[in-house]
Amino acid sequence: MAHHLVILHKPYLDAILKGTKTTECRLSQTRRVPFGSVRKGDILWFKQSGGPIRARARAGNVTFLHPLGGPEMAALQKRYHRSLRAEPAFFERHKNARFATLIRLKQVRPIEPIRFRKSNRLGWVVLPESPTVQP
Repeated sequence: MAHHLVILHKPYLDAILKGTKTTECRLSQTRRVPFGSVRKGDILWFKQSGGPIRARARAGNVTFLHPLGGPEMAALQKRYHRSLRAEPAFFERHKNARFATLIRLKQVRPIEPIRFRKSNRLGWVVLPESPTVQP
């Protein structure tokens, strides 16, 4: 079981905590994490962009899609738009994506905020272990 640090903007993190966003989606033009690296049962730690880690969840079913094109993106949008809580602009911004990772979120729970320093701008990091409070 691996640990993953998932960076989200506040509205998406709030939607996960409310239970209205039940699937996390990462789209990219190149193969990068979490594509191929997250598995059912892995622990996901949700960090607010510019803020602390505020929640954790377990990965449910994980789907990897490649290659994506116009018809596949349209099907993805139609099938997952409710569980993703994604605006149409999200799909427009990623219209050239070739890789998709879709993760069903299970056992979502808020946690006491954990300060966690990150020195890069990556939106997803595979962690060597469970995160701890950092000064």
